[in-house]
Amino acid sequence: MVFLRAILGITAALVLVTFAVLNRAPVALIWAPFQPPYTVPLYAAILGSALFGFFWGALAVFLSHSRIRRERRAQKKELRRLEKELQTLMKPQIPGLHTEGRPLEW
Repeated sequence: MVFLRAILGITAALVLVTFAVLNRAPVALIWAPFQPPYTVPLYAAILGSALFGFFWGALAVFLSHSRIRRERRAQKKELRRLEKELQTLMKPQIPGLHTEGRPLEW
């Protein structure tokens, strides 16, 4: 598994380096209409916008799963409460009777 991860990582790095070398032409980015444009290499503009989109997508997924995380926390809290209640019910009701958590045999 580690070998496969290394091979994929090296391949991805080579693809990104090749992409950057082949797309070095300068492009003008205009952020505001009354300011001068920023000149950056084409690969920086493309990779920067892809990274920007990735983080916005990750934020959207994180926020959309907040309800699921909240429900899971409530379920864990309920599970702990029920386990505690089960432990109190498993205690012997007759003083001095030790069953080690097993039901009495008749």
